[in-house]
Amino acid sequence: MSADPKFTRAWVLLGVLLLGQKQVDAGMDAFHKAMAADPAQPAIPKALGYSLMADSRFEDAVPVWQDYMKAHPDDVDGPANLGNCLLKLKRYSEAAATFEAAVKIRGDRANLQASLGSAYLLAGEREQAIAAFTKLADVDGEGIYFNDVAYEMANDDLQLPLAFDYAKRAVRAAEEQSQKIALPDLKMEDVRQIFKLAAYWDTLGWVDERMSHLDEAERYLQASWKLTQDGVVAGHLCHLYRRVHKTELAVRMCRMGISRMSMSQQLTPGQYQTEIAAAQENLNHLTGHPAKPKSTSDESGLIIREREFKLPRFLPGTQSAEFFVLLVTDGKTKTFEVEDVKFISGSDKTKLQGKQLKSINFNVPSPSDVPTRFVWRGILGCYQYTGCSFVLLDPATVNSLN
Repeated sequence: MSADPKFTRAWVLLGVLLLGQKQVDAGMDAFHKAMAADPAQPAIPKALGYSLMADSRFEDAVPVWQDYMKAHPDDVDGPANLGNCLLKLKRYSEAAATFEAAVKIRGDRANLQASLGSAYLLAGEREQAIAAFTKLADVDGEGIYFNDVAYEMANDDLQLPLAFDYAKRAVRAAEEQSQKIALPDLKMEDVRQIFKLAAYWDTLGWVDERMSHLDEAERYLQASWKLTQDGVVAGHLCHLYRRVHKTELAVRMCRMGISRMSMSQQLTPGQYQTEIAAAQENLNHLTGHPAKPKSTSDESGLIIREREFKLPRFLPGTQSAEFFVLLVTDGKTKTFEVEDVKFISGSDKTKLQGKQLKSINFNVPSPSDVPTRFVWRGILGCYQYTGCSFVLLDPATVNSLN
């Protein structure tokens, strides 16, 4: 290094390595030497900024991006990343001003428009948040951010008709995307489509709940819960049942929510405490006192029972196999039905019994009038003492097609 101090790539690589080893001062010093050697190269400060953000050192990243903005005022990456750092640091008003600068550079970027609205909302500037979120429809042609924005707006009771419109459009897109799923050419992205569908149904149901469309809210939230048994959805159902005075159901769903929240596929790291606190508050209200922690085995037992479907004994002894099942609705029927099954692995005798799965009523309500489909994975088995059944696997545990 001493033989060629202007070898900037080596300084950058050294800086990345040192930061990765938590040697922050030495790592930043290496980056600064690289920048001194080649001050016109924008990739160097960018690499430093990204490295610090990856290590959650947002305070250290702020001056890096501020300096970058001064040196490269036309590059949107500067204010975009500075805004993200300020959001992480909960400096919301500053973040909003920074995202305004980013939007002026690239007004066609939907992610920046969504972030601008979020920053304003977190800063308590509701009118500015509404204005920013309203403009999202003009720049988010694919509706990528509609669901997330609708959820934010629902949580803050902000412009609920607009939130409903965004949530409805996101749901329709997810339902239409699901229509391509077929078992003969199944891909992992098809298997994981269940999470998008469940999350989007949850958002629409939650918006409906905030708008007091309670029957429609229950349909979407119940359908979402059936798909993935997500803790956030259980919390929303708890809140709904509390409102309509179905106390027993509300208490059960609150406990389910608390039990399943840590396994939620919908939560960002910052949302967990908010959602778990809401479920706990509802439970305390319903029980009339701070609820004592219960054994999670009670809720786990209920979860497992919801996934188990008894069948007449169709094989003697003990035999089992795993299958994918494709459930569909044509948008007219009120529940999903099994359209197709696909053997994955297991005993040859059970493999021939895949037809048994088509007789099961999985009791998944169809909340909308759009044809929709999703895939579950489960174990079809007969056992000496307990008989035959099909047990659905937790979708979060399904990581391969084999």
